[in-house]
Amino acid sequence: MSLLRDLKNYMLNTTREVELHMTISRSKYCSATLIAVTAIMFAFSSLAASAKDATGVDSDKDAIKEISKVLGSPTKEVSDSPMKSLQTVELDNGRIVYTSDDGKYAFVGDLYGWSEEKFVNLTQRQKNQALLGMFQSLPEASTINYSPVESPEPDVVYVFTDVDCGFCRLLHEHMPEYHAIGIEIRYLAYPRAGIGSKAYNKLVSAWCATDRHDVLERVKNGSAVNAEEYSVADECSKNVEVHYKLGQEIDITGTPTNVLPNGKVVPGFTQADQLKQLIDS
Repeated sequence: MSLLRDLKNYMLNTTREVELHMTISRSKYCSATLIAVTAIMFAFSSLAASAKDATGVDSDKDAIKEISKVLGSPTKEVSDSPMKSLQTVELDNGRIVYTSDDGKYAFVGDLYGWSEEKFVNLTQRQKNQALLGMFQSLPEASTINYSPVESPEPDVVYVFTDVDCGFCRLLHEHMPEYHAIGIEIRYLAYPRAGIGSKAYNKLVSAWCATDRHDVLERVKNGSAVNAEEYSVADECSKNVEVHYKLGQEIDITGTPTNVLPNGKVVPGFTQADQLKQLIDS
């Protein structure tokens, strides 16, 4: 039996929840970093004796390749973790895996530690930053933006929107309230019915219009758009597809879905003051 098959079987047979009961003195452990909650463990030690003969896994790099195979995603980046003797392996699908320096042990779970006088989820923080980077890399022209006039440096919130969505319309109606507290809304197109659907065609008409704000508001309200008001070019229609695929990658289940400046994902319509609190928290 191959190492890869052994690893998969081991993961299936040993998945379990681990409760860590910790009593921590902040003064003593202010810089300590601890591993906590619900970790799926799989150990290379049980296969270490035969690993090299079976697949040539005798280094951390080879081990990381095997981890990528088991978890079904290529490796995006490998870096030192906040905890000594652990490496952070970030996969393309957004998952984070921690491995020992020698590559013999690995786990999928959350790493907690002290930061700014608080005990925080360092893994989730890293995931949020990686997610935010994906959105910040989008060309500004690819989104339809509603910016507050009197805020030179607004908080930018990315919002996946659809045209046949009641709560999306409700969010849009509250745009002045978001602007009043310095929040900029950048819309991404997310036709819930999929590429090629009626909703997709309506969103394309907005993204490809000369006056995108006007057409977007009209299609959100159910108004028809004349064909001469927009021209479907490869670039503008491609933006709708890119946004839709990005939404699928981060597993959004509905619209509106908001991505905040701190990388947090907040589903559904949220009042302006509540959204501001989530941004600042």
